[in-house]
Amino acid sequence: MIIDTNKNVQKLEIISTKAADLVDSVKPEKFMIELQRGDGKVEALRANLKSNETMINSIMEEMKNIKRQMSTFKGVEQVVKLNEEVKKELMNIKKEKTTVERHSDKIESIFVEVQKMFQQFNKFPDELEGLNVQFRIPQTQTNSVSS
Repeated sequence: MIIDTNKNVQKLEIISTKAADLVDSVKPEKFMIELQRGDGKVEALRANLKSNETMINSIMEEMKNIKRQMSTFKGVEQVVKLNEEVKKELMNIKKEKTTVERHSDKIESIFVEVQKMFQQFNKFPDELEGLNVQFRIPQTQTNSVSS
């Protein structure tokens, strides 16, 4: 048993020496420095990622604001379009107004002419009566001479 124990202890010493040699060959100080550098890089990337997330959220908010503003502009655009249509309708109404005024002036002048003609027509019976009287006088004279 003591021999077995000694053998086991020797095996353990050999294994521990190999393990110590392996640990020395790995150089734990350098490994720790590399690990700390890696942690630093991870922290920098996390900060960068957080910054990017903040920027993305900010951009998303700006996009939402732009979308709201665009809907406002669409409303304004429709108001401008409606304004254009109203202007066109107003121009058409003005054209119709000038046409109606022109026709009204023509009708007024025709009405004045018709009134003048009607007045002349009303004078016609009086003139006809005057002519009849003038025609009767020579006729009565001719009748009295022939009789």
